[in-house]
Amino acid sequence: MPPGIEATRRSFVEAAKAHGRTLNSKPKDWIVRKNLSCLDLHCNAFGISESIRDSRAFTGFADLVRNSEHGAVEVSVKVEDGIAHAARFNIFCQPSDKADFVSDVVAFFDDVAAFEGVRLDTKPVRDILDAPLDWSSVSRLVCGIDLRTEPGLSRLKLWFFAEHEPDRANNLVTRALMAHGASPLFRAFHVHPTLLLGYDLRFDGTTALKLYPDIREDEFASPEMKSGLASALSARAQEAMAQSHWTHLYLSSRNTDTMLQFHPKEPDEFLGNWLPHPMAHGIHRTYAELPLLDMVVSLPAMELDCKAIENFTLYYMPADLPQNFNPS
Repeated sequence: MPPGIEATRRSFVEAAKAHGRTLNSKPKDWIVRKNLSCLDLHCNAFGISESIRDSRAFTGFADLVRNSEHGAVEVSVKVEDGIAHAARFNIFCQPSDKADFVSDVVAFFDDVAAFEGVRLDTKPVRDILDAPLDWSSVSRLVCGIDLRTEPGLSRLKLWFFAEHEPDRANNLVTRALMAHGASPLFRAFHVHPTLLLGYDLRFDGTTALKLYPDIREDEFASPEMKSGLASALSARAQEAMAQSHWTHLYLSSRNTDTMLQFHPKEPDEFLGNWLPHPMAHGIHRTYAELPLLDMVVSLPAMELDCKAIENFTLYYMPADLPQNFNPS
């Protein structure tokens, strides 16, 4: 490498921020085309079947992507016991009318349940939304799908990025925590008001609330924070956090283990250090050369500690696509 190149090369995080600034200048129709092309690229790369691509869940989700404001598609592959599940897509957006967007999402859920003849329990979602809600505390919304060959394991998702302001009336986070409670591990990670939370609705009729408290790089650097985490997380988990600019703790009633979702400072290096699984590196090659807004590595805490990781999820949020990519 020529002298000076390494010193001037932008870090992954710096490059991602630059891609985000560029994306903000793009017109909406360009962003929508890019997002829809992300769906195509991922489906083609991982051989997602025509039956899934023609399903009401997938086509309805694509319609939400077409109509989303300030949206960014995130794709992912979840590996469970050596099997890759790739029909997983999220749309992160900042609609001008959040209540209207959520109404569209709930209508999408109802349409999928009716058309595909599956059971979806939307009551927990409706319960939290039916009472007056302070939408000013909600900054972003996420809708997602995870479609499986075994229908009962497929699921639809609705998440919120919201500010936890207990003293303000009709606060979404306060309402969710009052309804479902919070564990000591949640409290250890919930160190600032912003929180990602939401619902997974499986096609078998079960619905789970998921909480994603997070710690940012500057917070993790605090000696007080490290001392507090020592009783909650292993040394290996904290070492992985040190190589991340942001870490979410993923808590759900469905999980028997704590999931750690790392946003690596340098994804290539992070995977080499913490996830030496051949399937992980095969998945990563698909997106390693693309400009990304974000990349996430989700690992079970117990498997990370045992150095025997067989279950993981890799998430990618493309900022653009290869110039030679032709959507199908």
